[in-house]
Amino acid sequence: MNQDLNHFDTSQNRQPVELTLGSGDYIQSFEKGIIGMAVGDKKTFIVRPEEAFGVRHMELMADVKKSDLPVNIPHVIGQKLTIKLPEGDPIQAVISTTGEDSVTLDANHPLAGRTLVFDVKLVEIV
Repeated sequence: MNQDLNHFDTSQNRQPVELTLGSGDYIQSFEKGIIGMAVGDKKTFIVRPEEAFGVRHMELMADVKKSDLPVNIPHVIGQKLTIKLPEGDPIQAVISTTGEDSVTLDANHPLAGRTLVFDVKLVEIV
């Protein structure tokens, strides 16, 4: 999966993505974008953050002292961690910045705050 700023994923040069409308496997706004398409149709549509993975929430970011992290966790940007909330629920976070003594943990979805552009070609309806 290519995760640069402009291109997140593609199914070109591999098997097409198969989905069942209403299954909840894909964001609802993506499913809405393909409704009404016929086999062979191509379509580009834009999905705002509010209709995709939501806006970024600053309360899902926290600065943490490196000394408070387990010693086996590398202090590098992009490092994924599972942290336990005070209520006991686990949540996924990633190190988004690193400083001399602390790191910033970000529990937002990686695509939160991003406007998504989908280029779709419907190849089959089964």
